Amino acid sequence: MPLLVDGDFRIYESDIICEYLAERFEWQDAYGPDLQTRTLMKLAMKQWDQVVMPAFYPALREGIMPDDETREKISLEFDHMSQVLVMLAGDAENMLAMHIAPFWARMDWLREITPFATLIDAHEELRYWLDRTVVLPAIQSTLPDEEATIQTYRDRFVHKD
Repeated sequence: MPLLVDGDFRIYESDIICEYLAERFEWQDAYGPDLQTRTLMKLAMKQWDQVVMPAFYPALREGIMPDDETREKISLEFDHMSQVLVMLAGDAENMLAMHIAPFWARMDWLREITPFATLIDAHEELRYWLDRTVVLPAIQSTLPDEEATIQTYRDRFVHKD
């Protein structure tokens, strides 16, 4: 679960953290240059949390891909996100990146446990954007240690007989 600690103030939930950071640092263009782009970015973030992530954790536990219906829903969301990226004209430093890239890093790290990341691989524009955003210093500073994270996910999610 994401957690932000700002002095003695602690908050969780990715979307709330993003809103807090944008306001705290007066990041005027955090959600894009216009109302439609901002709205689509926020929708993409919400759908990531409500469609993509709920499919990821069972795939992690079971080590298999989601069923056909779920994969179709995820693919539609990835198509939508790709359209938002076109509207952003390649701008990688925004709240959509801050929200999704840390999850992408973990998915990419966990390929040997679950093939879920291949769903993103099939959407080249989205994959390219995520790979560019995950190396941004602002995002790198939020990522945990890769090896420790892989072990934690193994311990928590991988079924042991």
